[in-house]
Amino acid sequence: MTAPPDLRALLRGAFLHALEAASPARLLEPALRDQPAPDLILAVGKASVPMAGAALNAFPGVPTLVVTPRGPASHAAASHAPTGHAPAGQALPAHAEVLFAPHPVPDAASEHAARRALARLGALRAGGRALVLISGGGSALLSLPRGVTLAQKQALTRDLLGSGADIHEINTVRRHLSGVKGGQLAAATRAHVHSLILSDVVGDVPAVIASGPTVPDPTTHADAVAVLDRHGLPAPEARAHLRSGAPDTPGDLPNATWQIIGSNRTFLEAARAFIEARGLRTVILGDTFTGEARSLAAFHASVLHSIRTHGTPLTPRSRCCRAARRPSR
Repeated sequence: MTAPPDLRALLRGAFLHALEAASPARLLEPALRDQPAPDLILAVGKASVPMAGAALNAFPGVPTLVVTPRGPASHAAASHAPTGHAPAGQALPAHAEVLFAPHPVPDAASEHAARRALARLGALRAGGRALVLISGGGSALLSLPRGVTLAQKQALTRDLLGSGADIHEINTVRRHLSGVKGGQLAAATRAHVHSLILSDVVGDVPAVIASGPTVPDPTTHADAVAVLDRHGLPAPEARAHLRSGAPDTPGDLPNATWQIIGSNRTFLEAARAFIEARGLRTVILGDTFTGEARSLAAFHASVLHSIRTHGTPLTPRSRCCRAARRPSR
């Protein structure tokens, strides 16, 4: 009889395997193979440093702007290599311009980063090409308030985060109070903008990831007002702008293309492959769960209890489930 697996070791191994499979550089490298060399690399988000590193491995010497979260870990990761270009995920070459900004509430550094991104893209000629690498956190890292002051947008961001609004709603409001989100970054250049996107949001909607700076915005000012209404947020300055008749975010971007190269599902599929390679059956319950982690953990525990007790939603035939049972006393 085969000995039951060590569940702790199994789960740890699955986690580490999935983490490697979903690493930004690993996901980016295949997507770069058929890409022509760009005139500019712009990387924005929590994974901007390893994504920029992978892009510079493929296209050494290309002018590069990286906007990454402020903090000791990101500063260490973004430290410049003395010469040449570095392996993905390690130090960036000296020619890469690296800017640091906060997350999740923007500040003046976020505004400076947005202006630099607009300026560098805007300087590209017609017929040029920009490679934009986007990951989660970009909404705060690039912030150029429109219709409100920076202080008002900071306060509204905090209010939205504390209101129970989900990321789709929060980013709907942020897109319509910005001069860079909701496709406006891509609209600022005559060059072609190709975006490779790592999703950190449920549903993998490109317009929601980092508030979609390089993709068309399917929402309107009226949708942003509806979010404020739904969560009872006064935000008088924001409402005044949204109802002022100011130009809305672009709903079409003929100079932009994009591809989602990884998501939460990527991680789950890799974990499943690791476990099934060891002869165990797996079920992915889904990648659309939202809410507090402790509530989700309780839900998962209730599903496991149902499997053990009633054999639903699947019968407990795997060695993993049998090994997890407590012996009767």
